[in-house]
Amino acid sequence: MGETLKQEITLECFVCPTHGSLVPPNIRNANLEAKMAWLNDNADYVYLGAGKKNDMPADQVVLYEKFENHNGDGINMLYGDGHVEWQNMAGALRELERAGVQAPR
Repeated sequence: MGETLKQEITLECFVCPTHGSLVPPNIRNANLEAKMAWLNDNADYVYLGAGKKNDMPADQVVLYEKFENHNGDGINMLYGDGHVEWQNMAGALRELERAGVQAPR
């Protein structure tokens, strides 16, 4: 996921504001390589878009929150057309299965 930082995206985009995750000040001011390493280890999201083109179907899951972010109630999911949807956990599991992702149960 760190590769996405080569675009104009900040680290704060990859931490869930309700989960309580924060970007440490020393990382915020670090070089790109350190930021990428931190993001790969600490993001609150799982990125599925690596190696895919920008013309993916609108309903394809590109990124989803880690399951522990909302006490198992559900997760936010980013889709191929750029929209984000909240899915309850049952819906999220169906979406991930449809995307070919083996999600933890």
